[in-house]
Amino acid sequence: MEILIAKYLHDAFIRPFGGDVLVVVLIYAFFRIFLMTNNKRLALGVLIFSFVIEFSQAIHYVNWLGLQDNKFWSIVLGTYFSVLCFKD
Repeated sequence: MEILIAKYLHDAFIRPFGGDVLVVVLIYAFFRIFLMTNNKRLALGVLIFSFVIEFSQAIHYVNWLGLQDNKFWSIVLGTYFSVLCFKD
C-alpha cells in the first residue's frame, strides 16, 4: 500500500501525510511482534525515528546519498517533506 501511495497518488493530503502515518504504524506493529518491551518506550522510539527520517527528508538526504535517480530507493527512503505551516 505504501508503494502504491508513493508511486501513484499525488494529492495534497494522503500522499504527504497519510503515507507517513501508515508507515509509522506499520513500523511500530512490526517491532511489537519481535520485541518484548514497554509499549510506550517502543512507541516513543518509533516516533523519534520517524522525526529523524522527516528531518532527513527536509535536508534532501537522498541527494546526498546519490540516490535521487534511483526510483526504488527514492520511494523507500522518501523525498518529500512538508509541514502544514510551510509552503513549498
